[in-house]
Amino acid sequence: LIDANGEVIGMAVARIPPETGDGIYYAVSANKIKKVADSIILYGSFDYPWLGVMITDLNPSDVSIKGLKTINGVLVTQTFAGDPAAKAGVLEGDVIIAMDGVPIDSVADLTSYLGENKEAGDTTVLSIVRYGVESEKTVVLAKRVT
Repeated sequence: LIDANGEVIGMAVARIPPETGDGIYYAVSANKIKKVADSIILYGSFDYPWLGVMITDLNPSDVSIKGLKTINGVLVTQTFAGDPAAKAGVLEGDVIIAMDGVPIDSVADLTSYLGENKEAGDTTVLSIVRYGVESEKTVVLAKRVT
């Protein structure tokens, strides 16, 4: 994918053909591709950073039940004992609204931010909302094991 200035901005990685969808393409940013490629060249692999949560996008019902002011953010549906988020005090039902001060509006925002800006072992600060109260949790990211 190339922008109007001729700069590479990403790569199409998947496509839903028009016969089964709307001809939608999914892309990965050039920053993430470079980060992964550099790691593979140097180390033979890429250690994707692991936060240690299952998350989902907020829906209007979540916003109403939790008394949130906006639908932006992601709902933590599960934490894993001993993993980074749980160690930092993140709980199921928390809403992540920012990471390192960068607003998180969706699951896509969170996963993109992690993949492009963080590595296993890095520290990140999550802004969360729990019972209508905003707080911060400092998390040391681990290596995602697949």
